[in-house]
Amino acid sequence: MKRIISISIDKSSFYQDKFKIQFSEKLNCIMGGRGTGKSTIVNFLETCFDPAAESQKATYNILKNNLGQGIITVVTQDGDGKKYKSTKSFNDAPDAYIGPGETVIPFKNIQ
Repeated sequence: MKRIISISIDKSSFYQDKFKIQFSEKLNCIMGGRGTGKSTIVNFLETCFDPAAESQKATYNILKNNLGQGIITVVTQDGDGKKYKSTKSFNDAPDAYIGPGETVIPFKNIQ
């Protein structure tokens, strides 16, 4: 993976409306006051890249309390320009897709 293009959270109990962040190719900063969800975003990203992340108690609790029945979607790009999508919901392993047709691929192929 070369870079993260975007993260979106849909139907989350913490981010009530659909929430999306487009990342720059250069520098990105997640800023905000206490309790605004900065760490939650980082934990959501982690669970889309590490299938074992939810086994950590703190991460599990963040997903349970802040994602609920929602879905995390992360779009990434490799060095050749290929785009990949990873989706994650609570208590499920992340799913991986490639290309505009969203062909399902083995998760290890996007790491």
